[in-house]
Amino acid sequence: MTVEHREHIRHDRGFDLYEPFRIDMKAATIAGLVAGVVFLLFEMALTPAIGGWFWGPPHMMSMFAYGADPMPFTPGNFELGVFLVGVTTHLILSVVFTVALAVLVRRQSTALAAAIGAGYGFLLYIVNFYFFTAVFEWFIAARSVVNWAAHVLFGLIAGPLYVVLAHRFRERRHERVGTRRVETERHVEYPGGAEPVT
Repeated sequence: MTVEHREHIRHDRGFDLYEPFRIDMKAATIAGLVAGVVFLLFEMALTPAIGGWFWGPPHMMSMFAYGADPMPFTPGNFELGVFLVGVTTHLILSVVFTVALAVLVRRQSTALAAAIGAGYGFLLYIVNFYFFTAVFEWFIAARSVVNWAAHVLFGLIAGPLYVVLAHRFRERRHERVGTRRVETERHVEYPGGAEPVT
């Protein structure tokens, strides 16, 4: 029996003690991107309701990359380059924050992951808009109930979606390992070159 064969059997029987503590980066990336897009669309749709500019959120996010002084755009004027930089920056941060959230929800049910995610989103809003203002002063002007709700919604989606995707990807990996195990057993050499009678 080869080392590879024993490794397949070990995984197939569920002896991978480290797997429950691992973060599925593929699941975290997808969950982060989905939650990030929903966050952005939600904020853009509701910002005008509180007197803001529809294209304002992604333009404001670009200041993470450009800096806020001088402001990289004129408020009220859509600029494609600034918009794309803002969206890209936002999605990268969304994935990073989801990886951190995954550490908290990786072994939870979807319902509990949603609750933890919502709390995580609220905490993220507090930290960003009340503690980071010493570095990003323009965060003060961005405080709003819409921004708060968008952060909670982000966690509410990212948490359970990560759990669902990670579980699905884990099952697929186990299925592939099981298939490889069967294929490996078919190639095991038996004494005298004879295979057992089935």
